[in-house]
Amino acid sequence: MYRLGYTPSQLRMAGLDKTLGMLHIGALVSAALYGVGCLQAWHYYQKFKGDSALLKALVAFVIVIDTCQQALVAACVYTYLVTNFSNIQILDRVVPTLIIEVFFAAFIALAVQLFYCYRFYSVSDSPVAAGILALVIVGAFATEIVFALKAMTTETFAELE
Repeated sequence: MYRLGYTPSQLRMAGLDKTLGMLHIGALVSAALYGVGCLQAWHYYQKFKGDSALLKALVAFVIVIDTCQQALVAACVYTYLVTNFSNIQILDRVVPTLIIEVFFAAFIALAVQLFYCYRFYSVSDSPVAAGILALVIVGAFATEIVFALKAMTTETFAELE
């Protein structure tokens, strides 16, 4: 009998390499991209000291929210891989930090995309196109928030359908 309660073949049959393995790889890629974002923010503050306070605040907002999001990703991965080590039943459970992370991602996307929309408006001759783009951005944000709110009431991935 194995100490964890599952034989190696049972763990392989659960597809841990295709589930938790992908979660781990995703978290590593996310951490690497977070590092790139931090480096870009540092470079921005070093090189563009003359930019407006509003633009500097936007960059600070994005990096702070991204830091919170990365902490939530780490907490989610820790819950699945460490706290529930060898617990195959956890694979179907939605960890709350996974859903909370969606809210942070939605706010990052909203801030950055609306900034790009503003830049588009500044250089284009079509305020109507910029307005339509802004409506699409806000619509996508609303969709993400509705999904996250719905997901907050679920316990399993099957319920998310």
